[in-house]
Amino acid sequence: MPVTELNNHRAKECGFALLTVLWLILLLGVLISSIIWLGLSTSKEAANTSKTTRQNLALEAAFHQILFDLLKNDGKSRWAPLTGEVSASLKYDGFIIEADISDHTAKVDLNSAPDAVIETFLIGGGFSAQAASRFIYDLRGYQRRLPDPKRIGLLDELIALQSINREILTCLGEHLTFYTGAARPNLSFASSALRKAFSEDRSAGTRSVFSARQSVSGRALRIRLVLTNGQYYVPPLTVDIRLTGSQNKPYWIYSWRREYAKTVKSYPNCI
Repeated sequence: MPVTELNNHRAKECGFALLTVLWLILLLGVLISSIIWLGLSTSKEAANTSKTTRQNLALEAAFHQILFDLLKNDGKSRWAPLTGEVSASLKYDGFIIEADISDHTAKVDLNSAPDAVIETFLIGGGFSAQAASRFIYDLRGYQRRLPDPKRIGLLDELIALQSINREILTCLGEHLTFYTGAARPNLSFASSALRKAFSEDRSAGTRSVFSARQSVSGRALRIRLVLTNGQYYVPPLTVDIRLTGSQNKPYWIYSWRREYAKTVKSYPNCI
């Protein structure tokens, strides 16, 4: 092969090799960039998860702090809802948490109240005797279909049913509860609307279920906690508890929810 042709052939080989090397460098650069981007994304996601977890733990720690204060100081606790409701804020780990505590022993427990108490409440709330009887019939029918211990957990369960009178639920839902275990509401610190609904009740036993207003023992409480200054959004924490007064088991947790509950429209002039 002539020298000129040999040089041209080698030049072509060198050019192809250079092009191959350039493509390999480009491919390597893309791979390295992808790895760096993936690492940065993973690191950022981990940081966000860590901050969100820290905020959620702050809500849970605030609940236990409130619960400890209630168990330790009883009716003298700043969180004791001696008049039905308490709203205050507390700080934990740099976060500001708004706490709303409501006493559900001042509400009608649909799981524990006898039919006569529910009927009195509904009629006192402005519904006819026929509507009250139908509501109780549908309520008990739904309970019988539930697995043991056949207890309704949330108002949302009833709202989802087509057979239940939705007007009663939307009108009187704020006066209902499901976990107090009481046959009658504690009218001594119930809302004026609830006391009005029972004002025509002539039966014995309209007195309070709990006579010691200065104690939270035996009370069923709903504690709702909202983080107000977090960098990331976390849903409010709502816990339903009952303080038993027992040393062996001082409290029961009936419900622990981190999701939003459905909003039930309330009509203040229902009762």
